[in-house]
Amino acid sequence: MRHYRSKVIRLGDLGVASQKTAMIWAVLQCHQVMEEFLLMKFESHAAIIREISMFILTERVDPEDISQLKAEIKRLKEERSSPSTLLAEHIKDFKRLKQNFDNLSNEVTQRPKKTMRQ
Repeated sequence: MRHYRSKVIRLGDLGVASQKTAMIWAVLQCHQVMEEFLLMKFESHAAIIREISMFILTERVDPEDISQLKAEIKRLKEERSSPSTLLAEHIKDFKRLKQNFDNLSNEVTQRPKKTMRQ
């Protein structure tokens, strides 16, 4: 139907009789093609086969890409399910820093307070 639609797609003012006529003629031709589609139950019509072929050629996905994506998803799920080693390292660092802070706090409280004269 592209053949019929492309002839009238850029019509300007549809108030002009010749442009109205062209639009109506294109619509009637499109309806005729649609009737052919219906009669063939959308199977084996040359226009449909051409469009499906173009769609398959332009939108297909390589099976190798799908398998790579599946492997990547599997890897990400495994990483998510096990605790991260980076997180474990951060927890260790936090505990060490907290212990150091507690030790320093104890040292400060244990020291004798200096008087202002000394």
